[in-house]
Amino acid sequence: MLKKAWKDPIWSKVIAWGIIAAIIFLWGYFTGAFSVIKGWVIGFPSLIGGWISYSWKFLWLKSEVAHWLLLLMSIICLLAVIALILRIKESLSKKQEITQRDYKRRLIDGLDIWWDYVGNYNIINISIFCPKCEYQIMPEFLGLRPSAPKKVCFICSNCEYRANDFIGNWEAFNRHVSFKIQHDLRTGKWEELANQSAEAGRKLTS
Repeated sequence: MLKKAWKDPIWSKVIAWGIIAAIIFLWGYFTGAFSVIKGWVIGFPSLIGGWISYSWKFLWLKSEVAHWLLLLMSIICLLAVIALILRIKESLSKKQEITQRDYKRRLIDGLDIWWDYVGNYNIINISIFCPKCEYQIMPEFLGLRPSAPKKVCFICSNCEYRANDFIGNWEAFNRHVSFKIQHDLRTGKWEELANQSAEAGRKLTS
């Protein structure tokens, strides 16, 4: 039964504290520590009373500046310092708020797309990176002949990753990417994607 109680998470703590209490009791009994502690307990109220009496007399002692005023100013300064420390701690622990201007990265059609804004969220400087190795991809243009269908190929020269070809020219691809980004901004999906990008960036730098 004792073995079963020892394995129980609650009873095991009760038994452990009981053993500790027994050890303390035996130590105090045989060393006489209880009589010393008893003297402290009896003398503690008188000690506190004497301190309060001395403090009260000190507050009303005559000087160029009243002591009670010094005490009041000290308390105000102490509270101000505590408030300042708490404020700094809160600002340091608070996560930096992400805005739409921070949304500059998204996975589109198997490509890691980066961009920037100018003016009223006009999308510029679209860059393409490999989602596997973070290497920048230079697009390849096929179908330059008038009769051939135009398409853009995306092949990573570092790890040979290849995304799906885009049917159309480079300008059409830029419009395709811009429309997806603008849709995210309108629907509010940008916030979730921006947080994902920020978390991925922290993992890369850690």
